[in-house]
Amino acid sequence: MNSTRDLRIVSWLFIISGVGSLVAPFVTGRIEIGTGLLGIPVGIGLLRFRPMWRTFALVIIWLGFAALVGGAAVLLFSQHVSMNLLGWRSGSGRVFLAFLLPICFLVALWEYRVLTRSEVRGWFERGTLAAV
Repeated sequence: MNSTRDLRIVSWLFIISGVGSLVAPFVTGRIEIGTGLLGIPVGIGLLRFRPMWRTFALVIIWLGFAALVGGAAVLLFSQHVSMNLLGWRSGSGRVFLAFLLPICFLVALWEYRVLTRSEVRGWFERGTLAAV
């Protein structure tokens, strides 16, 4: 368990997610207002050990858990599910969701565990840059 490496990976996952939100309108041709762009400052804030951004990242992860529960409900209770992921349409959204939801859940759970480790939490309390 390498907390330094894991924190960097979590930070870069947030940054990549934010960049994906920035690029998505060019791929899909639609401008959507969302919170995805906040992944960029969250990731940078995590790399700089800013306590506020760690807290914000944890809130985003908890909201992601709630969205996953909603996605699971859609998967279980709807009769027809279609997906649109960056312009790619899937008529078999049920299969896609059944594959995607567990992966997203496991990634979010891992990110949460990294950000709540006592060692990582200590880095943010001290605001140390020497840790990474």
